[in-house]
Amino acid sequence: MWKFFRIKPHGKLDVVVEAFNLLNRMNVTQLNAVYGFGAVPLASFGRPIEAASARHIQFSVDFEF
Repeated sequence: MWKFFRIKPHGKLDVVVEAFNLLNRMNVTQLNAVYGFGAVPLASFGRPIEAASARHIQFSVDFEF
């Protein structure tokens, strides 16, 4: 999200908000691909073993004159 404000006579203020995973839901990046031996799979087969980082929010303010 980005918004700028004019500040008289020559200035400008930029306000920026950036967010990743705002709702803080689990983003799986890797599943357990080891099936096991024979016809019986491991209990952990196909389960998530790695997830992306949690909620990340970044704010910035920039003043130009």
